[in-house]
Amino acid sequence: MNKQSCAWFTCGLAVGAATGLLFAPKSGARTRAKIAASAKRGQILLKEQAAEMRDTVADTIERGKDVIKSTAEGMKTAVGAGRKTFGA
Repeated sequence: MNKQSCAWFTCGLAVGAATGLLFAPKSGARTRAKIAASAKRGQILLKEQAAEMRDTVADTIERGKDVIKSTAEGMKTAVGAGRKTFGA
């Protein structure tokens, strides 16, 4: 999930909470309990998405390291071949 999606999710959560307050036919205590439950679900969802994003970033970093290592090895081989060919 990218930053823009997180921003839209947070905006939607806020609009939903405000709408719930404005149009809630239930008592204040029930409304607060419902809001608290919704906030808790949102918190859990955000934690799950943050963990997923952290794993994705870690995987991407590892793949990047592998690509850099492979490229460096290829360059070293090419430079060695060039030196051997041109006698440097």
